Amino acid sequence: MNPIKSICMFGVSLSVFAFLSVAPVQAQDTEDVDDLEKEFAEFENQKPALPDFTGDEYDFLEYGVDQDYMKMERYRTKNQILTFIPPLYQPAFVGHGYVLPPNTWRAALHAHSLRVKASDFFKHGDQDLVHQDHSIERLKYDFDFFYGLDYDMTVRVNVPIWSTRSLGSVHPAGVAPINLHVEGNSTKIGDVSVFLKRKFFDQGNRWLNLAGVVGAILPTGSDSEKFDDRLILTNPANPNGVVAFNGGPFQRFSDDGNLPTTLQPGIGRFGGILGLMGTKQLGRSAFHFGTLARFNDLTAGDNDIEYGNEVFYFASYVKPVGSDRVSVELAFNGKWKGDDKYPGIFTHPMTADPSGFGAPIMTVNPETGEMAVQMFTTPRPAFSGGWIGFLSPSVVLNPYSQLRLEFSTMIRVIKPDLGPAPKLMFRGGITTTF
Repeated sequence: MNPIKSICMFGVSLSVFAFLSVAPVQAQDTEDVDDLEKEFAEFENQKPALPDFTGDEYDFLEYGVDQDYMKMERYRTKNQILTFIPPLYQPAFVGHGYVLPPNTWRAALHAHSLRVKASDFFKHGDQDLVHQDHSIERLKYDFDFFYGLDYDMTVRVNVPIWSTRSLGSVHPAGVAPINLHVEGNSTKIGDVSVFLKRKFFDQGNRWLNLAGVVGAILPTGSDSEKFDDRLILTNPANPNGVVAFNGGPFQRFSDDGNLPTTLQPGIGRFGGILGLMGTKQLGRSAFHFGTLARFNDLTAGDNDIEYGNEVFYFASYVKPVGSDRVSVELAFNGKWKGDDKYPGIFTHPMTADPSGFGAPIMTVNPETGEMAVQMFTTPRPAFSGGWIGFLSPSVVLNPYSQLRLEFSTMIRVIKPDLGPAPKLMFRGGITTTF
């Protein structure tokens, strides 16, 4: 046989043998791959379904990645970033559009301090001279507990404690010689509130964070606090002498001497809260805004007082400065309050000059010769109501991401038409997340 022909025949035989030998191996490898893909699909079906990544907002998950498990990891990271509350951007005093991540706890303690001086009581927008020698000091402690239910909902429980101190005296009907000393102290728990915050959407797939709030006010606080009082009449003809005048409790707000609703720890009935608040992150800063309505007269209480409802509104700008451990905030906090309506009538001294601190009209008992003030009665008027507003600069310290220290000052910029409103309030607190 031709040697060249023999070599060619041997090469062909070798090629056929190699093909027949390798083909079963390739087929086996293909079957193994199919089995692995089937097992992976079964595994995928056993765990929670993957999010639908078809939306435009998830396009970034596709960059450079084909495997579903990598998309899932990126999705989880995205959620962690978008749903947690960035400590640098959270305001110190007002509401915001953030919620806590699932199964996350947060606890906070804040203290508010204020002093209402004689010039801080208003009537028809002007200083109320009835309180020319009266002042009030109040201290409030807020204990707050938060829990993240899921990626969109956070529940909050607020437990307030009010400490109130009244000093000095009031002058009924603005009559200077008549001094009603309303002094005393009270420290009581206030009304506990329970809130549920629901985030509708966040800045990860919308223009901003927006959340709604619904809450219930529980009647755990006292609404019948009283203070020591004694009524003294200075004799207009002899300023150094005094004449006892009627005595008994101060009946301006009730027959048994209750304090006004604004100084009570609680409202004595169930109430409700509805709110809407949002947050827009602007690079390395954040703007917050919102409004909240408080319904104080949903059910009947032990007294016949009609409580005015309240509407709170706010706006805030927060910006980190210098480092990632310090933020500053400038906020506006406003409120409108409806008038509280007190039942019954109230007895006033009669004066020759009702618009000022004139001398009271005196009568003399012809039998005893004792002097008495001529009196008249009217329905009990409202004590507080209208618009009020505060400008609130704050400093927030973040030693680390799970601990915040907050310091705020509230400066009155809108005075109310009726009632007390301090010029300054101070607030400080500590918040930890775990």
